[in-house]
Amino acid sequence: MINLNLNTELSGDYRLIIKRHGVVRHDTGWFDNLILDSGLNRIGTTNPSEAINLTTFCKVGTGTLPPVATQTALENQIDTKRFTTVTRTNLGAPSYIGRCEVRYTFNLGEILDTISEIGVGWLDGTGHLFSRALIDPPLTLGALDQLIVLYRLNFVPSQEDVNGSFTLGSTTYNYTIRRAEIDQYSPGDSSTDLSGRGSNLQIFNNFVLAPITGTPTGTLLATSVATSESYITDSYYTQSRYNFGVALTNSNGLLYRVTSGNFNYGAFQISFSPNLNKTSNQLLIFTLRNRWARE
Repeated sequence: MINLNLNTELSGDYRLIIKRHGVVRHDTGWFDNLILDSGLNRIGTTNPSEAINLTTFCKVGTGTLPPVATQTALENQIDTKRFTTVTRTNLGAPSYIGRCEVRYTFNLGEILDTISEIGVGWLDGTGHLFSRALIDPPLTLGALDQLIVLYRLNFVPSQEDVNGSFTLGSTTYNYTIRRAEIDQYSPGDSSTDLSGRGSNLQIFNNFVLAPITGTPTGTLLATSVATSESYITDSYYTQSRYNFGVALTNSNGLLYRVTSGNFNYGAFQISFSPNLNKTSNQLLIFTLRNRWARE
């Protein structure tokens, strides 16, 4: 068995716009948020058959307590709104950040109060928060005002090679893990796909690493389907096992793509040296941990 770790960092921010008679009367600009433990855990706990979007609902309230990672709800929620539109982009060089920007449009005069806290989450009602932030200074809205909220969820891909080694039998193998096709990284906010469960793993020989924007070359030997293990609360990783059969010839590289429909959640290329010395009587098992964390 060979164990490998893949890593992605997450960040997010809010922007609030107030319109009156169709004209912008206030714009907060972008301000930071705290992605909560409940949000990070939700990525791992969603059943792979579901496609729960982590930021489906925006929630506003009048609470003033500073955000704390262990919070699961606004302090005093007064209203909620389902998303209006979602835009997915890749910022390109040098960051190659994959960004999912969600827009929430409240009705004219819907909020008649002073709001001081905001969050986004995956279900309506109280609780189920992915992130939270204070609104500073608080915003007062009247009957002629319309609130528009923008939330950006950023996926910050690692760009440095990760090098290591492992020993099988009497042989020590060196490996390099590198991002691939990083400029095509354009994620949504589905917890199933962020966790990486259900993605296939391809194994090659004559494998040659590509730059982070490229696709590695080699001769495809086989593709393995993931067997996913149960998520452990507060671990912030999902673990999947990939089995390659006894007849598989020696190999020196892997390509792992996390995709869903038209969205690309990232790719990793992994090279080995020397070639993995597997005989026809051995079963080759890779265990991949897909990790996520706050930036």
